[in-house]
Amino acid sequence: MSFLFSEFLFALFALAIPVVIHLFSFRLNKVVYYSDIRFLKDIKQQTKSKTNLKHRLVLLMRLLAVAALVLAFAQPFKPVSNSGNQKPINKVGIFIDNSFSTEAEGKYGKLLETAKNQALAILSAYPPETKFVYLTNEFHSKHLHLLNSEQIKDFIAETETAPQARQAGEALAKMLDFFSDTRDTSDRYAVYIISDLQKSSHSIESFPDQKSAEVYFLPVQADLRNNIVIDSVWFETPGRIVNQQDEIFVSVTNRAADDYTDIPLNLFLNDSLKAPGSVNLSAGERKIVPVTFTNTRTGGVEGRVEITDYPVTFDNIFYFSYDIPKKKKIRMLTAKNDNKFIRSVFEADSYFEFSQNSESEISINELAEHDVVIVAGLKDISAGLNNELVNFVSEGGTLVVFPELNSNFETYNNLFTKFGLNYITGTDTSSVFMSQINYNANILRGIFRKQETSPDLPELKKRLKFSSLTTSTEEGILFTENNEKALFGTKYRAGQVYVFAQPANAEAGNFVHHALWAPLLYNMALFGSSEQKISYTIGKRETVKVKLLQKNAEDILRIKSKDSLGEFIPQTGGSEAGVLKLFPDVAILKSGFYTIFKDTAYVSTPAYNYDRTESDLQTFSPDEWLNLCTERLGDNYKISVEQSDILSSEIQQQQKGTRLWKFFILAALLFILGEILLIRLFK
Repeated sequence: MSFLFSEFLFALFALAIPVVIHLFSFRLNKVVYYSDIRFLKDIKQQTKSKTNLKHRLVLLMRLLAVAALVLAFAQPFKPVSNSGNQKPINKVGIFIDNSFSTEAEGKYGKLLETAKNQALAILSAYPPETKFVYLTNEFHSKHLHLLNSEQIKDFIAETETAPQARQAGEALAKMLDFFSDTRDTSDRYAVYIISDLQKSSHSIESFPDQKSAEVYFLPVQADLRNNIVIDSVWFETPGRIVNQQDEIFVSVTNRAADDYTDIPLNLFLNDSLKAPGSVNLSAGERKIVPVTFTNTRTGGVEGRVEITDYPVTFDNIFYFSYDIPKKKKIRMLTAKNDNKFIRSVFEADSYFEFSQNSESEISINELAEHDVVIVAGLKDISAGLNNELVNFVSEGGTLVVFPELNSNFETYNNLFTKFGLNYITGTDTSSVFMSQINYNANILRGIFRKQETSPDLPELKKRLKFSSLTTSTEEGILFTENNEKALFGTKYRAGQVYVFAQPANAEAGNFVHHALWAPLLYNMALFGSSEQKISYTIGKRETVKVKLLQKNAEDILRIKSKDSLGEFIPQTGGSEAGVLKLFPDVAILKSGFYTIFKDTAYVSTPAYNYDRTESDLQTFSPDEWLNLCTERLGDNYKISVEQSDILSSEIQQQQKGTRLWKFFILAALLFILGEILLIRLFK
């Protein structure tokens, strides 16, 4: 048996008090007066030995009562095996998993509220001098301090669900690092992890194999683990066009054990319902739902897809955004006054703003104002034009090149080398047909309804030949029957480059008259540059790239939430080829739309969604998790499944052993009762 407050044992000297009372009280002679001697017959005869026995028994009861009270105040306990010589725990860490999965309902209400009650029970289980560290998924710096229980209670009260999805092992490691930095030789630690034991956030590999602290898991788990989630939303074709039918794809997963029918699934664009619908999902089924709609306006488009599901609601909405320019500006640079085969493709559509310059009229500085630049028939490319074309592509432009057969190959190769493309090796005037198509190329999306085994492709009478360096990053798109490249391209920084192996004229073949010609150029103009990223995930630190035509070192970008009057200046990560990198999600904690401004000018509106990791509500059972921890991490990882109202007592017993003070209080009362009975009944 050990004592929590052994200094109280000095009070055992109080045992001298009843001894002194006994010695002085029972030695006094008592005089009894009788009016008549005959009353002596009524006196019960007591022997001297009986009298002494009674006095000694009363004294014993008093001594035992005082001793029992002293021992009770000294807090006796029976230590846990092999821990009797251990120092008491004086530093305690508490981690509450407040991720979105704790929105679910458990036996005692919302899981987060149950977790907070468990944390309060832990505080009450330790003596007032104990220091605590508190942590949640946000990893707030204000929490990483040694505080008393009253200060921790304030932190617990303000805890709400948060979008961050952390590995519980990561939180434990952070807390142990903090303890290590503040370590004292007299310290002994305990860490309590209060979570739902969700499999996605409890990877056993994330937990440190440590011996410095006793780790206790306190599970708070939902009764039902049903959830329907919108996993992701995407377009299969790059680029959006105004007043044309479009199609977006929605991935919906039923993470429940039951089937669901007629789940509402609605598409909103700029807060207007565009495509109401519903979906049926079997248990555990993931379904990709195509949703058809029409873009009716240019500029920024804010979209969202919604379903109805309860009680986990954070993954019921998926936000996305994209921009539709009013016009696509195309500039053709040519040695001749005109190229009707290229011009006719774009002048027929009012969506394109087409212009061209002859070789002598090229205005290099105007290239940055265009979306697409077509080089058709230039004899050579000057060093100045070379640099401007590289800058143009780097900043997100699309470059389409039709080299002439009798051009200065060296100047073209200088340009191609900068883009990582193969270089021109010569010409070939033998007639061949195109015979192979790379159907996976983005630029061919929407052109072919199906993959033909023997497609009708154009004939090439004159063409350029290219090297076949394997170090090139280019993508082949069209090939001849000799497996030579007829059209290839590459992504370079923020832009795209396409190179044809033949000039854009009828003498080189019938490609300019073929049905493939117009849609191919059309797609290059619409989709050639890098695709817009339509959504971002909170907490993933994804880069948002913005292109500013007028770059100024003093320009400051601001971001404003659509649902809030507040704004902030995003963290920047420098620029790459004139494209500014932003990391706004450092300050973004709520899903929705965030508009980027330069001064008062609109730049773009990225859409942010919560991490879907928490959508899978599958959890470890307490026994399953304990067995896994014991097997992989050792026996200093323990688990408790007690309710908060008895958790405090259980913790005290785990840390201090079996508490015995109540038994000594009861014993003191029994000894006092024994004294009373002796005095009254022992005659």
